[in-house]
Amino acid sequence: MWVASHDRGLQGHAYTARSSHRRAARLLTRNSEKGLLVDIQAEDRAVIASALLTDINVDPPLGSTPRKLTWPDGSVFVFETDDHDSIAQLIGDVRGSVLHRYEAFKPRLFAVVAVCLGAIWVLWRYGLDILASVAIAFTPPIMIEKIDKGSMQTIDFAMAEPSRLTEGQKDYVEGIYYQLVASLPEDQQQKHSFDLLFRDMPDNRPIASNFKPEFKVEL
Repeated sequence: MWVASHDRGLQGHAYTARSSHRRAARLLTRNSEKGLLVDIQAEDRAVIASALLTDINVDPPLGSTPRKLTWPDGSVFVFETDDHDSIAQLIGDVRGSVLHRYEAFKPRLFAVVAVCLGAIWVLWRYGLDILASVAIAFTPPIMIEKIDKGSMQTIDFAMAEPSRLTEGQKDYVEGIYYQLVASLPEDQQQKHSFDLLFRDMPDNRPIASNFKPEFKVEL
């Protein structure tokens, strides 16, 4: 364990309890029967605060911002330094220490960024399809039917217009449609209702450059 020298210590500034006045100070450590003691020593070498390390509240690291240690009696010692390594050696890992090490600008940061980008690409390429498939698998069929019905009602209300097909054209399409329905298994025919509704959707027609029907079919 790292222990600051009594001659040098770790430089910083100290705030007394419930006061915004700060003064230069240094952090010192010493061993005692109860454990490691941490002292705040003023410039005149007078100890202005002392407590066991286990009783001191240490803020987690955040970038290069100063670390703050709060004594049990309410006095505060603020480190105005980016010497996070010395603090880590003194108190060990606390909440946020691992993240702080990975945030440091080092060559391995490029590897971390590359791994994150790769994970995002894999999630975008494969993860969304997998999640959608899992969601569909666990969604009850009755819920899927309600969702489909709601979607069709929304499209019918917001995007569709009355069909402009003639009765003859509708009869022709219905003949083909009900032939397809009749080819379905018997249980499927009994389980679902197959209704054919004609609508005109000018902005959502399929485009086929090599196919020219005898008349325009609007469903």
